[in-house]
Amino acid sequence: MKNILIVFSFFSAFLWVSGDNIVLADTFTIIPIEASYVDSKTPDLNLYGNGLGVLKFNYLVPIGVLREKISYIKYDLSAIDDAEKIDTIFYNASWQTASQCFSPNYIDIYHVADDNWDAENLTWNNQPGYDDYLGTLLIDTHNPSAPFWKQWDISLYDYSKDLADNTLSIVMVKRDPNSCGLLFRRRAFLEINTQPTSEPATVDIHPDILNKKSKGKYITCYIELSSAYSVENIDIETVMLSVNGSFIPSELFPTEIGDYNNNGIPDFMVKFDRLLVQDACGTGIVEMILTCQTYDGANFEGSDTVFVIDKDQ
Repeated sequence: MKNILIVFSFFSAFLWVSGDNIVLADTFTIIPIEASYVDSKTPDLNLYGNGLGVLKFNYLVPIGVLREKISYIKYDLSAIDDAEKIDTIFYNASWQTASQCFSPNYIDIYHVADDNWDAENLTWNNQPGYDDYLGTLLIDTHNPSAPFWKQWDISLYDYSKDLADNTLSIVMVKRDPNSCGLLFRRRAFLEINTQPTSEPATVDIHPDILNKKSKGKYITCYIELSSAYSVENIDIETVMLSVNGSFIPSELFPTEIGDYNNNGIPDFMVKFDRLLVQDACGTGIVEMILTCQTYDGANFEGSDTVFVIDKDQ
């Protein structure tokens, strides 16, 4: 009988925003609901229950015949709230045995768009195929100090469609056509870190040209939200400016609600310490990202570019 079990755990990770305010992120550990491999040598045979196998081998006799094993793994993502987005995701698998491995091997992970497959019926001939590359890992089975648990960083991908349908399918593929074959255990798990999704905000930062030699006190920023939200509800203690990896909290005052550009949309004016912003900047065009939160917990993000110079007045 198939073991359909989702084990997830999460803890709160606190990301500093300003003062005592935090943005809450979750970490999930999820094991597969489906896992099996297919073998081109036995294209109509279902191999469920035999772990996860990867192989790519060019036969010398007959010449040019390629044998390949590919592993499919499926995860249920329904534990992740719709209001969250994936920040980082790591795939973890434990290799059980290796055969004829005379050199290190790259094992690639790919995304599978079609989730309509079943491990107990999966074969080489009915496999759904795979699409986008997610990540790779070089495995050296001859390194005695190497851990049996291997980890792939597959974070650099947009998983929004997978979150929308609550399902993620991936494959393990051996890259090099040498004789090495690897067998992994079926309980390969994901570690997923999430963050709250953000609504777009319109941000206008002044001055447009920032001179690092200036002795001014503040950088001014105007924030506009969509008509569904009120700038009066922005919590000033959550307003943060990100510049080249530095995070700068807004000043608590002065602030003002108005319509500085007369476009009929209310804006919220905030100030940032000019010296802190200038210290975070290089020169040239610099993108500055503003994040904030309303009192009812909605998150917002917007950006503006400033041209930075470093000249004496």
